[in-house]
Amino acid sequence: MRRIVAVASVLIALSLAYLFVGFIVARGQFGQADDALRQSIANLKQSEPLLSGDALANDVATINDPNAAVGQLDGEYANLKAEDQVVADDQVALDAAARGLGSSWMTAPEGQSLRQARARLEHARAAFGLVTRVVAADRAELDFFTIFLTALGDFSAAGKAGAAHDVAAARVSFGGALGEFQKGAILAKGPDIPPQFVDVIAAFEAGCSDGKAFFEAAQAGNQGAMVRLSAAVKADAAHGSVDSAGVAAWIKQHFDDLKRSFDSELAKASAT
Repeated sequence: MRRIVAVASVLIALSLAYLFVGFIVARGQFGQADDALRQSIANLKQSEPLLSGDALANDVATINDPNAAVGQLDGEYANLKAEDQVVADDQVALDAAARGLGSSWMTAPEGQSLRQARARLEHARAAFGLVTRVVAADRAELDFFTIFLTALGDFSAAGKAGAAHDVAAARVSFGGALGEFQKGAILAKGPDIPPQFVDVIAAFEAGCSDGKAFFEAAQAGNQGAMVRLSAAVKADAAHGSVDSAGVAAWIKQHFDDLKRSFDSELAKASAT
């Protein structure tokens, strides 16, 4: 009987030691995961304003003053580059924490807690994936507006040259603007650009083409062509205004969907 009791005592002691060691090992894994999650959640909250759509709305507003917008766009490019680095660093930390939460015979007693911790890490990574998606969208928007604003600047210069009766300069400026608007027309078809800009760009392309042709006709002294092209330029201008309400509605819907997904993933990553 004493031998049986002794054996039972040893087995109990081994079981307790196994549970204790497993607990200690799992606690160490949880600590690394908690540190990574804590920092990542803090950074995700700082990234949250990106999902408001305000940056795109501000970029749309820059078309009213193209010359003053250059510094604003440069600053936004710099902010996106910094955001890329934050996301990359946190993804590395989350990946390392996820690897550290691997299961083994020693941590089997803490299996449920380990699965919950891994799920939180996955939700944090999903939230960063949405931030990456928005950063890419913002960069595409900046690329578009950089070209669009450059084209508007050339278009304005052409108008001023024409008003000053500098026919040669007006023709050259309209040609330069046309090339920029053609580049913008390609970018305007991207999924992250308000679709209202497709028609706006097309109107400016037509205006540049007709404007350039007008001044070429002026250089050639072709009065009939000048009358016809002058009317065409006025018709083009009628289609060159931005549907502000339509753009605002598109921005809200576009970013609201992303924001809902982000909020859901962030909440699940933060859950304890």
